[in-house]
Amino acid sequence: MKKILASIAALVAVIPALAFAMPVFADSPGQLQSGSLTYLVKNVTQSGTYAATAAASCNDVVQFSTELTNTEFSQLNNIVVSATLTGANSNSFTSVMTAVPDSGASTGTTGTATVTSGTTGTLAYVNGSTKLYDGNGNLLNTLADGIATTAGVNAGNLAGSTTEYLNFQAKLTCQTPPTCAAGQTGTYPNCVTPVTPTCAAGQTGTYPNCVTPTPTPTPTTTLPNTGAGDVIGIAIGAIVAGTVAGRLYLSRKLSRR
Repeated sequence: MKKILASIAALVAVIPALAFAMPVFADSPGQLQSGSLTYLVKNVTQSGTYAATAAASCNDVVQFSTELTNTEFSQLNNIVVSATLTGANSNSFTSVMTAVPDSGASTGTTGTATVTSGTTGTLAYVNGSTKLYDGNGNLLNTLADGIATTAGVNAGNLAGSTTEYLNFQAKLTCQTPPTCAAGQTGTYPNCVTPVTPTCAAGQTGTYPNCVTPTPTPTPTTTLPNTGAGDVIGIAIGAIVAGTVAGRLYLSRKLSRR
């Protein structure tokens, strides 16, 4: 009986000490876990798995995932999560995630995840894709858009020793490279307009079957020969004719006598 009473007395003596220690234990500030697995990405279109880097092709959708784990026992309130998404044309995109509860930056966490592509493009947020899941992958809530802005999105509260996941998606849109105009050859900007050979002036047909027409001969007209020989001939004829005429005249005159 004395032993039982002694045990009870010892237990009663311990209870106040435990009662005093419990508030200290319960009031330990919450803390978001950090580390390399805090922020990961995967290619949804190609059924990829989460990693620090994911490769993507044109029009692929990738999904970023932030692990929100409260490693302590006190609740974290109004955890605001934001992530950068560059809008510049590039073939590598590094997104920086920051998660900060309203209890201060000292309890926040950050991480980076990268998307690479073999083609220059733009990685843009997919509207309506920000969702919050519990540690078992069950959907808790669809959050408002805005994670890719400076203001970020409020993921709500996180109880102590609890893990949740905030996921959102982005799509890779490739830049269409300029091309040469219709009828041109080469690769932009070194475009060349081919010169189509044609037949030479005066030829007919289509190159290379060009034909040079045979010229039509011009008909010639024979003109009277008015050379020096003809003039002499005419003169001699005139003289002969005059002589003959003179002789006829003299013969007639003599005959009348």
